[in-house]
Amino acid sequence: MFTASSSPRVADAVVASICTMKLCQGSSFSLDAHEQWRGQAARNPILITVSEPESRGSYLKKHTTYVVQQEPQNTRVRRRFSDFEWLHTTLCARYIGMLIPSLPEKTVYKTEAFIRGRMRGLALFLNHVVASPFLRHDASVVGFLNVVDDGEWDHVKKSSVVMEHAGEGHMQWMKCLLHTTLPDDADQLLLNLKRDAEFVDKACNDLLLCSKRLADKSAAYAKELTELATHFQQWKATEYVTVSDKAPEVQSILGHTTTAIGAWSELAQHQPVIHELLLHEGIKYIAHQVKDFKELLRVRDLALVQFDKSNRNRSVTTPPKQSYFVRAEPTGPEAEASAYRYDHIIFCMNRALFFSEIQRLHEIKATILHETFGPFSCAQYQVAKKLGGLWHGYIEAADINQADMMVAAKQVLDLAQVTYDPKVDG
Repeated sequence: MFTASSSPRVADAVVASICTMKLCQGSSFSLDAHEQWRGQAARNPILITVSEPESRGSYLKKHTTYVVQQEPQNTRVRRRFSDFEWLHTTLCARYIGMLIPSLPEKTVYKTEAFIRGRMRGLALFLNHVVASPFLRHDASVVGFLNVVDDGEWDHVKKSSVVMEHAGEGHMQWMKCLLHTTLPDDADQLLLNLKRDAEFVDKACNDLLLCSKRLADKSAAYAKELTELATHFQQWKATEYVTVSDKAPEVQSILGHTTTAIGAWSELAQHQPVIHELLLHEGIKYIAHQVKDFKELLRVRDLALVQFDKSNRNRSVTTPPKQSYFVRAEPTGPEAEASAYRYDHIIFCMNRALFFSEIQRLHEIKATILHETFGPFSCAQYQVAKKLGGLWHGYIEAADINQADMMVAAKQVLDLAQVTYDPKVDG
């Protein structure tokens, strides 16, 4: 996420952004032509997969790299998580005001399940980057996806971190901001937006916690079913081998039951991955995007404060007293340059929000819900379909009277719906 800090890198990025905007000033802009340009990107979709995790290095320098494959271009590169971080930071600094796709969280302790989740999160990040017509043409994105040689990749990172002209998408973004007009009630709309973002953030966090618990319980459920299948196998072995008085009718029903329980257990092993990767990671991405959007609004407010402060200090000529604990505020020409940078940040953020980002947040939520529950529902349907076939086969193989057993099951389940009142107890 872009920050309004006064670090040298952020200051350089803002200066580069100012220079890029100057390059775009006076250039022609047609909304129809822009929409055609966006449509062309939509007609040429790119699919990114992240796979094949591989540990490299040793001890403190140990890290994991991943294969990033791009289709239909059929390119393959290896990248580590810090490369993804570099790309995210670069895009945030360059496209001031844009809600950049979110990265999964960073951690030191890595389990197999964590790596699976991280690959899913990294794939979501990259696929949403290339889905943006602005970002997919950026020099840093092109280099990230195409440069194979490690030495050349290091050069790309150094040369493209701060650029005045980072590609066609960068220039188009600046033109869009320059030709965006703010509504008269912009401040009130932003206040309402902050309030709404708080509500959505809380809802998403609650969903995130719930989906994680569901994934954990799904894993525990699968583990218990594995144990159940094991115990049935042991019972079957006992009835078939150990006991001296063998009963064919017991062996028959036990054999069918053990087979069914084993198949049930195998199907259940798919559920933890389905819940973790398809459901939880999708909800996590939405939650991260909402949180990043809140941060975008917070940075805008901070830039407003810093602009006012720098503007007041422009006329101060006496250098402030130096303190070891408190950083001195810039004064004079330095304050003027700082105010100029913050003014540019505010300009970009305001126009970015009303040009596209407010509406795009809604589109992102809708898209991710579709991308999350589409695969999730299909996976659950397939599991349910196989599970239904499994038990239907068991009913036939075990010669169970389905009509009678349905009545018996209904009686038990209906009784389970009755609320027990201890006062009525005889």
